[in-house]
Amino acid sequence: MAMDMDPPAWLKAMQNGGIGEARAKAFLLDRFWVLERSVDIEGADLIIQRRLTERSLFDRDAPALGVVQAKFFGNPNTVHFVNKDYVVGNNGKPRVEFFLLCFSGNDEESAIYVVSATELFEFFDLVDVNGRLKYRVSYSYLLSRKEYLISSKRLALNRMDSALKQADFEKNRRFVSWALSAADRVSDTILPVFNEPINNWWGDIPKGFKELKGNVLDAIAVIEGAHGRLVQIAEESDPLVVEGIIKELEYECRDGLGTWSIPLPDDLYPQDFFDACRIHRSMVDALRRDGLLDAFIEFKAALKRRFLAFIEEKLPIDPNVVCVIDILYTLDDFKMLSFKARLLGVSDYFGLDSQLNKFGHIEMGGRDYADVVKLNAREISLYILAGRYGFHDKNDMSLFEKYSVSEFSLYTQCMDELFAFKYGDPYR
Repeated sequence: MAMDMDPPAWLKAMQNGGIGEARAKAFLLDRFWVLERSVDIEGADLIIQRRLTERSLFDRDAPALGVVQAKFFGNPNTVHFVNKDYVVGNNGKPRVEFFLLCFSGNDEESAIYVVSATELFEFFDLVDVNGRLKYRVSYSYLLSRKEYLISSKRLALNRMDSALKQADFEKNRRFVSWALSAADRVSDTILPVFNEPINNWWGDIPKGFKELKGNVLDAIAVIEGAHGRLVQIAEESDPLVVEGIIKELEYECRDGLGTWSIPLPDDLYPQDFFDACRIHRSMVDALRRDGLLDAFIEFKAALKRRFLAFIEEKLPIDPNVVCVIDILYTLDDFKMLSFKARLLGVSDYFGLDSQLNKFGHIEMGGRDYADVVKLNAREISLYILAGRYGFHDKNDMSLFEKYSVSEFSLYTQCMDELFAFKYGDPYR
């Protein structure tokens, strides 16, 4: 009777490499163009490019490429190594465009882990392997770090796309001198952590950052204007021409007390914006450390999705009706177990007099239009007066579309309360 024998190590390594490469391609093709290196030295190396159809590899301003190395962990004792040169650039900093994808398990119970170059650089051991420095990546260590496990492929691909966008920005800075003057371009690039879809009291952080950089470019234009006139003075041979230039400069750069200064635009230091960025980053770091970032984001998406599904057939909603929502969930993983919504009269729910004011509304005595009224480790209750919101800037949409694109305070309040209950109030 024939006996099963384990394949030789070299064959097993080839099989595992093929599995890792196939799973990496299947994962990446949902979002990127995927190319292969002609020679694979250590693992499956794939080249990825953001799907920007208006730009190509032949453009001088071509989109940045990403490098993905795929590793498959066949058993709990598997250890792989990643060459330091893949991870760290000549400047000694991690390569923004490098990613390590790690795969484990069979088709029924497969898992994917993504590790950035920055994470390899900061948290993995650098060891000498036959005279070459490499980062040691063990399966046991991956299992101990929940933040690397992908629970939402869409969000993981979003983060890789955001990282490539950052790499694209850094690469393009080398071409600013011939492509565009410094004061003509506002980049919407922001570190990927600030693109995580977590609501905050301040507003849209990426949009606010772009506006801030617009103010900075206005300041650069003012400085460049003054600098240009000073250069004219230094190069001019006619004193009377210089006099005229100085008068122009005096008009722009001299105050009523005779002091010379360059007047910069206002709002170059929006303190509340930077406070919001600090809070946002602390929330992302805490959630990611526990491997809960994707679950937290999905909870908010599920709340919005189920709320909209409930009210769709009930529109338009009377302004004196309150939508009450009761959610059962698990605090350890932010999983929504059940969602129940109902409509009640404002006077009954709040115990108020039913008399209407001149706007046809029951006076609420300073209560918010949306709020969290109950929260513990297994349930959360909220309400929203969905009929009292106006959509004056969205007149070209149907009523349901207006509700769908609106970010009601209900969503932010719910997620802030959940986060504070588990981790403490991030605003303190």
